[in-house]
Amino acid sequence: MANVKILIWKHKKINEKYPICLRITHNRKPVYYFTKYFCFEKDWNIEKERLYKSYRDFHEINIYLDNLVSKVNRIILDYEISNKPYTSSTIKNILIGKISKIDLLQFIDNIVFDCKKLNKFGNARVYNNLKSFLQKYTGENTISFKDIDYNQLKKIELLYYASGYKTNGLSHFLRTLKAVFNKAILAGCINEDSNPFIKYKIKSDRTDKRAISKHDIEKIRDIELCENSGAWHTRNYFMFSFYLMGLNFVDIAYLKKSNISGISNNKAERVTITYIRKKTSKVYKMDVPLPAMSILEQYNIYEKATEDYIFPILTKQNAAAADQEFLNKYCSYKYNLKKIGSLCKIEQKLTGYVARHSWASIALKIGIPIGIISQGLGHEDIKTTQIYLESFDDDAMNKANLLIIG
Repeated sequence: MANVKILIWKHKKINEKYPICLRITHNRKPVYYFTKYFCFEKDWNIEKERLYKSYRDFHEINIYLDNLVSKVNRIILDYEISNKPYTSSTIKNILIGKISKIDLLQFIDNIVFDCKKLNKFGNARVYNNLKSFLQKYTGENTISFKDIDYNQLKKIELLYYASGYKTNGLSHFLRTLKAVFNKAILAGCINEDSNPFIKYKIKSDRTDKRAISKHDIEKIRDIELCENSGAWHTRNYFMFSFYLMGLNFVDIAYLKKSNISGISNNKAERVTITYIRKKTSKVYKMDVPLPAMSILEQYNIYEKATEDYIFPILTKQNAAAADQEFLNKYCSYKYNLKKIGSLCKIEQKLTGYVARHSWASIALKIGIPIGIISQGLGHEDIKTTQIYLESFDDDAMNKANLLIIG
């Protein structure tokens, strides 16, 4: 892999200052890319490869150098991951604009690579799906950023609808593509003017009703199921989600005894769950109400070790293996939800989202402020709940939860 270093070029001096340059070395062959900046030798920190604070414009120049190194390393990584041959001159020519930058699909591959390094396998799947989507609707295996303009997006839109798919499916892919363009702009791979989403507006339709009534929730709670059967476990996960303000199935799957506090010596006082939501990486904390506690007790919560998973959804500790295991169990969860919906004669299709939507819908009907509902669901912005997201204390949220599930 190529090596990158920032230095001052001592072979040439202009007005007693040396030019600041970037040296790219690959296969022992160095090339030099000269920046527009110069400095005195006394102002250059050789060890940190940046300017000392003694230089007047040190802050501006050091930020530029940070971004330059980041940009070059990204280009090198693109070539390394795609196994395409390159030289030091290749990298320099990209910097000076003689050859085009890495293509869009390779950039997506890099995002996938970064997601997997951070154990964000769900995000990696989203970007991998986008790559397949683009290949399908463009018919190309090599796509540059400039190929995706307003006209190309309209063409993709037409083909997608002609295939019989709906607006929200397209919206999902295009919002992900928009995120890729934003990442590419931040990485310095493309200019803001290259962003087709400046002109193209992503459409979306109102989603189908997912909430069910409290009466239907009670039917799910009370139905007789064979203990330890797949449907029995699924009912427990669904009700636990409802009791915990619509806790996502993926977050339920990854819960460990270490996420729970307030349990000791086979007793439970004020029990709380603290977890990092997979979707947003934000930390959430909530009380465990008595109905949810009774479910935990069915899974021998008192006897579990600190790092044991609470529910029998995952067994693997390795991140990649656990992610694959989760996908398999999620398919079973969806299958059993349909089965339960049929047994309970509920017209609405049961999915993993129904518990969340039902919690929010019931909360709204009994007059819980929408700001508390929004925070309870873990929404990130005001668009999700159509109101400014105020910050409520934990007690207000927990009292609201008891009103909803009681």
